[in-house]
Amino acid sequence: MRFELVNQNSLKVIFTNHSNNLGTYNIEPFELGSIGNRLFYFNYFITHLDHTLRKKIDYSFYVGKEV
Repeated sequence: MRFELVNQNSLKVIFTNHSNNLGTYNIEPFELGSIGNRLFYFNYFITHLDHTLRKKIDYSFYVGKEV
């Protein structure tokens, strides 16, 4: 997985080779930076859809402690 900053307000997340039938996810959330003096995080879970080549991506962004 890698991140590309598109502009000041947009981030592109690129997932590569996530093929585990049980799902792929991050154990620790990724710290992306801060928003309004609070830490900003990204979390994801990728699952394989049975009998297809498609994947389902569940994700969330959330804020943490004030910095």
